[in-house]
Amino acid sequence: MCLLTLQNYNAMKQILLLIIFTLTTLAGFSQLRETRPGQQNNASREIHQSVDLKVYPNPCTGQKLTIETGNEELTEIRISNITGKVILLKRVIVPLNKIEISLDNTPNGIYLIQAKTSSNKLVAKKLIVSAN
Repeated sequence: MCLLTLQNYNAMKQILLLIIFTLTTLAGFSQLRETRPGQQNNASREIHQSVDLKVYPNPCTGQKLTIETGNEELTEIRISNITGKVILLKRVIVPLNKIEISLDNTPNGIYLIQAKTSSNKLVAKKLIVSAN
């Protein structure tokens, strides 16, 4: 009979998260594409790399996550899990450069953060949540 200890379980969980993160990084997010000059700006589909988006701490081990831009104001934050299900949507009435979000009761895993700016640009970053 195989005895699964808590240590072995945590080690297997960390290895599985690392494998999923690596595969996601290598494959990329197929639904995201970079804006090219001359293309129509459709903020819901095009990702702007000119916006400096900082997400910290990443991996997130606590309950608070900070999202910050240096050159744009944020108007909306959307966090989705790897299946595409939106787990958090926060709209900001007064645009800000820095937003703190509580990740209470968010399961461990890999997430996609999409930030919309006041100039209608969309920026995406990967986030790992590991509360243990």
